Order: sequence, then structure tokens, then C-alpha cells
Amino acid sequence: YMIPKPRDYRRGIFKFTSTTYGSKPLREDLHRTIRRGVMGTSMPSFDLLPPSDLEAVTDYVMALTHRGELEAQLADAGEFEGKIDPAAVPGMVDGIMNLWREARSNVVNPRAPMPTLTKADVDAGKEIFLKIGCNKCHGDQGRAEVTDELPPDIWGNPNKAADITAGMLRGGTEPLDVYRRIEAGINGTSMPAFKAQFEKNPEEI
Repeated sequence: YMIPKPRDYRRGIFKFTSTTYGSKPLREDLHRTIRRGVMGTSMPSFDLLPPSDLEAVTDYVMALTHRGELEAQLADAGEFEGKIDPAAVPGMVDGIMNLWREARSNVVNPRAPMPTLTKADVDAGKEIFLKIGCNKCHGDQGRAEVTDELPPDIWGNPNKAADITAGMLRGGTEPLDVYRRIEAGINGTSMPAFKAQFEKNPEEI
């Protein structure tokens, strides 16, 4: 009965990361989500756990997602070929782990300094928000009042644009968190990466 549903780790896809769209998260991303929870969902903060316990849980989540990814590849191979070649398994494992190792080189960092919050910046931001089509999902005022249904997320769950005015920014409320959601999007959802639109004018993010 939870909305949104708890994350299914088996696909190796996580929403709130510090990496580019389509990349694996950093270990620190998973640790941060466990530590601070996800605002507006049933995922609580576990900030009161001892640091060693937080590290151990993070390791276990990573083990679960790696195992899930491998099981999916084995199932696909078994269905396609009618059997699983044991000699192919190490290569599958290496392929999965390489993607996780590559995440370190895909971190999203601001490409322009953060401006001072002024009315002029807010007005300029509103103009860009409308120009690039953020309002098509979030609405002109950011209240997600758009009635068109979005396709389900990659896990098959209902997919709804965030009501930005509610302050429930699940990926984090720090300026860097918001920057990363705009530039890199949100994996597994209809929130795309806007990096290409700002390639020549990164300060507009």
C-alpha cells in the first residue's frame, strides 16, 4: 500500500544519484539515501544508526543490486539459449562491476558558479522553466497540476511529476541536489536530463 513503492534493487537503477543519467550511482549516493531518507515517502532517515551499521547496510544494498543484475542476465541467457554457460558468468560479473566502477567518472558537478538569489534570477529562471517545457509536467506554477498521465516508471509504478511548491524534493533540497536533478534527470522516470539544452549556457541551470 505504500506510494511510492519501495525500491526494487534488482535492476541496479536508482533515482537520486550524483551521476549522469543512465549511469550507476556512487556508493556515497546509496549511503546518503539510507542516512537521510527520502522526503515525502515511507523511506525514513536512519541517521541515528552507528556509522559502521550505515556502512554495512550500504554494502548489503550494493550486494543485493549486483546479485539482481546478474540474475537478470542469467535469466535472459537461459531463455535465449536454453541453458547457461558457466564459462560466461565471470564475464557477466565483470560487465556489471565495470559499470559501477565507471560511475566515479560520471559525477555531475556544476559547470557554472551558483548565483546569488535575486528577483532578477528568479524571473529569468521562470522564463527558462517555461521555455524548455518544465511546465508540461510540473505546471506553470510548479504544482504538478497537469492532467496528462505520464507513462509508468521503469519499475511499473505510477509516475507523477513532483509538486515543487510542496517542498518535498525527494532527491534533496540543497542547491547542488536540485542542480543535479535538472542537469542529469532522474533515472527510471519521465524526468529527463537537460544537460544538452544548457550545453552552451550552463549558468542558466
